[in-house]
Amino acid sequence: MGLGILALIGIRHNIIKVRFTDTARAFNSFLLSVKYTSMKYTVFTLIFLSFSVQARLFLDVSVINKKGIDIGLTLGSELHSAEEVRENKSITLTMKSGIKVEINAQFLEEKLGLLKSHGPSQEILVTGKIYNNKGVVLKNFENEALKVKLEEIVNITYSQDSQLVEVRIKPYLK
Repeated sequence: MGLGILALIGIRHNIIKVRFTDTARAFNSFLLSVKYTSMKYTVFTLIFLSFSVQARLFLDVSVINKKGIDIGLTLGSELHSAEEVRENKSITLTMKSGIKVEINAQFLEEKLGLLKSHGPSQEILVTGKIYNNKGVVLKNFENEALKVKLEEIVNITYSQDSQLVEVRIKPYLK
């Protein structure tokens, strides 16, 4: 639950009693300082909804690097991560072999300037780049944004000179 808030509400004699975890004890003192019971309900509802209604966008990202695939000898390494998408910030993952992946994701409505009144879009736009260990761009999918539905997996691959880099991305809400 948002910020670790666990609320126990008991209504006795028009008094609302709320017990919070350590992260939100300030809200408890604020609610108890409000004089009118109806205002307490309103304040509590606004605070509770502001923490529990917001869904956050996460990406499950897997990066697989295989070398020697053309000669029958495959040396592979993998990196798996679950990353929260922050507004206007890219997600960067770097493997020990030096392969680096930068990913940007946003809801489709945000990109088009449209807003839905009933929740976030079910489609996500994903862009990014794959770099080698020297910082050279292997694959650029910035200009060709990928439309991905929530809980759907998209694969981005780069293959050249006995090297295969595969990036799997699965967006979900939490």
